[in-house]
Amino acid sequence: MNSTSLYGTSWNVLAPGWTESPFLRPWKVPHRYDVCSDMDLITFHAFFNLITTNANNGNGGNRSFSKTKQYGPSLNLGSGIVSQVDRISRKAARKRTEVAFCGALKVSRDYLRPFVSELLVLLNSSLREHPHIVHLVGFEWDVQPSLGGVAHMAQIVPVIEVEYADQGTLAHFLKSQPLKKTLKLRQTLCHQVGLGLLALHECWTIHGDLKPDNILVFTADTPLGVTAKICDFSHSLIGSPEDQTPVALPGGTPPWAAPEWKTHLPVSELMTSDTFSFGLLVWSCFSLENNPARLLARCMNNVTSEFKPERLIDEACLSLRSISALPKTSKLPWKQPSAFEDSLGFVFRCTLAHTPKSRNLRNAVAAIDPDHLTAER
Repeated sequence: MNSTSLYGTSWNVLAPGWTESPFLRPWKVPHRYDVCSDMDLITFHAFFNLITTNANNGNGGNRSFSKTKQYGPSLNLGSGIVSQVDRISRKAARKRTEVAFCGALKVSRDYLRPFVSELLVLLNSSLREHPHIVHLVGFEWDVQPSLGGVAHMAQIVPVIEVEYADQGTLAHFLKSQPLKKTLKLRQTLCHQVGLGLLALHECWTIHGDLKPDNILVFTADTPLGVTAKICDFSHSLIGSPEDQTPVALPGGTPPWAAPEWKTHLPVSELMTSDTFSFGLLVWSCFSLENNPARLLARCMNNVTSEFKPERLIDEACLSLRSISALPKTSKLPWKQPSAFEDSLGFVFRCTLAHTPKSRNLRNAVAAIDPDHLTAER
């Protein structure tokens, strides 16, 4: 079956991870949806109810819960363009657990499309239990009160429940972690993000908006006490190995997005846009003074072309010298400062190349692996 990406023309269940999904197997409807031009409330209602029904019939997943009976008070964690996130205490199996409640702000094509993307990624059987991708807890419909408080103007909106990150986002978490004392921790968290990203790419899924704000940090029973998981797949794009139709990402966050993020490319090439964003994320985690996002913005917006994109790698590598010069009391995750510079420099060369085909995520992840301080050159 020919297919293109989720936001190109259609999607199907032949991409890696979909054929074994218990949510897709029982479907009696066509496996193809034109979610770009035909996504409306009726289409989404059918899609959402279908997977919810399958979950409630025991085909995997969780039952939807009645918010009025099963949920405690909520605490708003923030709002994006299309959704609002709340922390809610949920009663299940005679105990209460904390979940993040992601609900749409409106019911329209632009607001519903990200929820389709989010569900398709989180329901992939190859990704649902991955240790570095946020886990889906449940999904249901909820009532969104109208702004004017008029009862008959209230809307029925989709809601996705994911596990609650008690340590917040990576951006928030690292603000409270002194760089000099947490280099090993930062290395491990970056490596975990890389592993999650590799898993997405193996399922031909592009995250599309990788940045520290879209990485959650959880308390975990690990030597360092925490673990990182990728979240927010509202801008994700799903492709298949056979399809080479040029497509563009549905969104992104400049300057964390790659230079080609608005360009139409085959999914196999567009996938490296995540690799570029990963390089910036690693740089931001090990940066003393330079903000890689601001540096890239200046690089891309400089009309005089005095600062060329290719210099980004050089600037990233130069910024490492200030870390290598830290006092000996600082614990580097590498035995020698030169090894530190070599390993992260190799990561930058594998990720921040201006040409998409010159990037290599797998080599970059190997280079930052705490158990393998250097990758094979």
